[in-house]
Amino acid sequence: MIEVNAAGYQLSLFKKHFMVMNALYTLQAELIEEAVYLQISVLFISLQLLGAESPTTRLSDIVDSKLREYYLDWHNYDVTGAAAVHNLSRGSRPA
Repeated sequence: MIEVNAAGYQLSLFKKHFMVMNALYTLQAELIEEAVYLQISVLFISLQLLGAESPTTRLSDIVDSKLREYYLDWHNYDVTGAAAVHNLSRGSRPA
């Protein structure tokens, strides 16, 4: 019988997820300077051209800043262990 370490698997999956989200939020900050909004959602990711009517759009006006801050802070990557990932998988949001 093959044993699967579920906690280790979840942690590994979370670490990969964190890296993808970090890259997306980093890209989002770069694209906004080009008047392009990268919308990051649980179910989809999309690009939206910002019109001339909103030339001073700031990311803080249009994104979930708590999630953005969480994924841009590599300290969260380092300190998140298997127990925290288990809690996240049960629906708790990151602090």
